Amino acid sequence: MASVSPIRPNLRLLLHLKRLDWRHWAFFLGVPALVAVYAAVNNWTVLEAAGIGGSVLFYLAHAFLPWWTSCLVTRGWMEVLRRWQPPQLLLLLLGTVTACLLIVPYTNWLTSVFQTLWINPSDGHSPQPFTLAELTSYAIRASVIWIIVNLLFDRYFGLPRYRYEATDSEVGNRRALAAAGIRIPRFLERLPARVTADEVIALKAEQHYVRVYTAKRDYLTLSRFSDAVKELDSQPGLQVHRSYWVRTANIKSLLRKPKKWVVEMETGLQAPVSGPYRALVQQALGER
Repeated sequence: MASVSPIRPNLRLLLHLKRLDWRHWAFFLGVPALVAVYAAVNNWTVLEAAGIGGSVLFYLAHAFLPWWTSCLVTRGWMEVLRRWQPPQLLLLLLGTVTACLLIVPYTNWLTSVFQTLWINPSDGHSPQPFTLAELTSYAIRASVIWIIVNLLFDRYFGLPRYRYEATDSEVGNRRALAAAGIRIPRFLERLPARVTADEVIALKAEQHYVRVYTAKRDYLTLSRFSDAVKELDSQPGLQVHRSYWVRTANIKSLLRKPKKWVVEMETGLQAPVSGPYRALVQQALGER
């Protein structure tokens, strides 16, 4: 059997990419572009000197390289500190602060170029490097944006950001599971942690997303509910509502509530039961 080169998985590990979808484009390109446009239209000094086009161009240059530097530096810290596995917030903070320090020469050069192109030298303006106060303010703003955006993409968009749990599941685990004959449904591959089909206790449809319940916690992933249910067709479960699927083995009881029926799972989760599905739930409980 031909050996697999370690270069490709290590490159994916460094860039924190497995496959590109809209979330990656939004994170790596959309976010810095939005930050740049917002900054460009809110700095009247730069707008007056360079106009809207020059201001947007200036802040685009100010946003993209620092953002990508933060991505690589945070990933570097993650590998350096892997032995101790610090919490996600500490990794994000270390990454953005280090990136701010590394990017200072670039931002000073960019400001110098801007002043040369758009500011009249006779006005008495000359390129000035970052002062300590300005660097501190810049690092604080950058850290707040970096942390909030990463947590948003991690928690709500299903794009794991700089968590050891996510990395360990991304690199190599799928091959090991496949070799062991364990199939991971496609919608579970997008979760930030490794979850197999037999660990799923319930599914809940939330617009274009599906919330996946396990015994330990729940996850939100981008998927159609009907697709997720179809991918679990080999599992002993029931769709009990147009928005809920539950594993029959984990149903604790069928309860009568005011104006509705619910199934209570062993974890305490309660899912509504539509009329057409109630008989199926009662049959499953009776058989068990």
